[in-house]
Amino acid sequence: MRFGKGVKIRLVLEAIQRRAEHCAELEAMTPDERAEYDANIEAFKAMLPQPAPLVPDGYVMVPKEPTAEMILSAMRDNETGEVAEIYELMLAAAPKGVR
Repeated sequence: MRFGKGVKIRLVLEAIQRRAEHCAELEAMTPDERAEYDANIEAFKAMLPQPAPLVPDGYVMVPKEPTAEMILSAMRDNETGEVAEIYELMLAAAPKGVR
């Protein structure tokens, strides 16, 4: 458990008490009861909305400014001079950690 600065001691003690009671309830469960409890928790988690992906499908994350390697690849390797080809070359040369 984590509590921020300024949290009243009474609230901390109540939270610790509730947690202890919950742990005791879990320990007192039979294996079948525990399996049902765990299944219900997983079902509840599945109902929660999932966060949107940081990078939507079909997109890649690239540096805000092209790296020297990206520019060099675009200048050195393009054969047609078309923007689409240059763009693909620059994406391929982008640092792998941000793709």
